[in-house]
Amino acid sequence: MIRRRRHQSIAGRRLPGCENRRAAPRHAREFDVAAGSHHLRALNISATGIRVVSAHPLADQEITLSIPMESGYSVEVRGRPVWQQTLGGETHVVGIAFAPDPVAQTRLCNWLDCWQLVAA
Repeated sequence: MIRRRRHQSIAGRRLPGCENRRAAPRHAREFDVAAGSHHLRALNISATGIRVVSAHPLADQEITLSIPMESGYSVEVRGRPVWQQTLGGETHVVGIAFAPDPVAQTRLCNWLDCWQLVAA
């Protein structure tokens, strides 16, 4: 399947920085995620990253996320925050890009594929 990139434009001119840079489709799905001592709430997930809400800002360093599967197991995925935005008070929305890990990514992709079949 060929995916076309969407760009925002004004009067036919593309705005810099507005291109869709996602490498994989995201899935709107809310669930709890553990990251060390941080308890996060996922808002959406893809094979290459996750968007979470955190009660505290996350340091710009690699973290290990524990993502629960329906089967009662979880998959451990390493990632790094690539952007953060404060929502007010101490609440932060954070975009985390997953580190390349073929085993974890295969498990995550299989879970996303199964979830899509159930949601359809």
